[in-house]
Amino acid sequence: MFGVAGPLAGAEVLELGAGAGFYTRALLAQGARHVWAVDRSPEMLQQIHSPGITPVLGDVTDVKVGRSFDAIVAAGVFEFVPSAQDVLANAGRHARDGAWLVVLYSRPSLWGTAFRAFHARHGLDIHLYRREQFDAAAARAGWHIEAAANCGLFCVAARYRKARALAAA
Repeated sequence: MFGVAGPLAGAEVLELGAGAGFYTRALLAQGARHVWAVDRSPEMLQQIHSPGITPVLGDVTDVKVGRSFDAIVAAGVFEFVPSAQDVLANAGRHARDGAWLVVLYSRPSLWGTAFRAFHARHGLDIHLYRREQFDAAAARAGWHIEAAANCGLFCVAARYRKARALAAA
């Protein structure tokens, strides 16, 4: 995922779907100054209280953090939400003009199907996305693809850029 990310040195980052903080801590280790870590599970957020992290309890589809960011990360959350479009739109509401968004999502493949079956055995119906499907959802939310790479056996890491607002004529 960090292979497609933008610069992190000194960045203040919004992380949507932080979970227990795996990527939160990695963002700090990669040079982020501060991470606002959003998750809907208070138990998960309790695991990431430390300097440089502001835990935010909320749903990634509609949380309002009260500020905007130049860097947004959403890794491993799209499988578990009803609508990737809603997450991408909410990321857009928190993005400054020209901000970048890095996502990590699961794609259909033999291993993706196995991943989905594993979660189904635990009562979760997860979502897998074809690249063109995900890119189209991102474009509808105002994000333009800059880079993408397959990673692992069934994931895609991609970087998008928020379109700059056009000056009023």
